Amino acid sequence: MPTLAEVVDAVVGVDTHRDTHEVEIAGSNGVPIARCSIRNDSTGYAQLLAWIVDHAPGPRLVASIEGSRSYGIGAVPRHGRFKIDKVGGRVASARG
Repeated sequence: MPTLAEVVDAVVGVDTHRDTHEVEIAGSNGVPIARCSIRNDSTGYAQLLAWIVDHAPGPRLVASIEGSRSYGIGAVPRHGRFKIDKVGGRVASARG
């Protein structure tokens, strides 16, 4: 059975809080690639998706969202999975 490092390009971790969320992308080797802070609202979630597309080293990602039943509930897709469509370097759509 392969390890996570063998099947993903990066891990997105989200530390949720009432007003903002702290986000980090780490490579499959665990080394941090980028960090940001987003607002805990629909504008922040849209910015998060665009930020992930801009900073992820490849398309194979896994996300870990703390507090997905409390402060992080807005950052979790309704069905637990999502696909980001990237067109011309920008997020064209994100579907749950």
